[in-house]
This record gives sequence, C-alpha cells and structure tokens, in this order.
Amino acid sequence: MALSWTLSNIFPTDGTLVVPLNVNSNYFFLKLQNNSAEATNSVIVNLGLTAQTTDFISIPNTGAVYGTGYYYAYTNTEVQAVTNTYTYSWYPTFNFTNNQSIILTFP
Repeated sequence: MALSWTLSNIFPTDGTLVVPLNVNSNYFFLKLQNNSAEATNSVIVNLGLTAQTTDFISIPNTGAVYGTGYYYAYTNTEVQAVTNTYTYSWYPTFNFTNNQSIILTFP
C-alpha cells in the first residue's frame, strides 16, 4: 500500500518549511523484534481479511527491531510471523490515533 500526501506549499526562500506528514488512524506501522532461533521467511498482516497482505521478508533473529511498513488497522487485525519451524501470531490492540505503531516481539 502506498501512502501519499497532497502538498501545495510554497517553500520559503530560506529553505525551511515544516509540514507534518501524519498518517491517519486507519493505519499502523509494524515493527518486529525477532528473538527466536531462526529468521522469518514471511509476515502476514490482517489474516483472513480483505486487506490481507503477505510480505516475503526476512527478519533476522538478532533481537534488533525492524520496521516492515504501514498496514490497515482493524479491531480484528491478526499478524503472523512465519519461520521455517514456527508461526507466531498476535492480535494487536490499537488506540486508533494518528501515526500509531506497534512492536511485536517473538518468541
């Protein structure tokens, strides 16, 4: 999914202009922290919903936090991180505010 903003600002001659690029409350930014024994081979967001996405991305098992992207936020969102051996599942709770993000840690 691509997020976009309509900007019609005229930049001042000094080159400084602050324009907040807020993401509305219908979306969330997903971050994953993998403490398992192996890397992921896919991440599924909104499992079973029309907005389901499957991203074939590798999140290494280093314990570092990796941002994966923006997704639609629903009250029944399910996120799965899939490795060769396990599937980890979460049902995150959102506060439905602008610029919301979550960090999911596994195992």
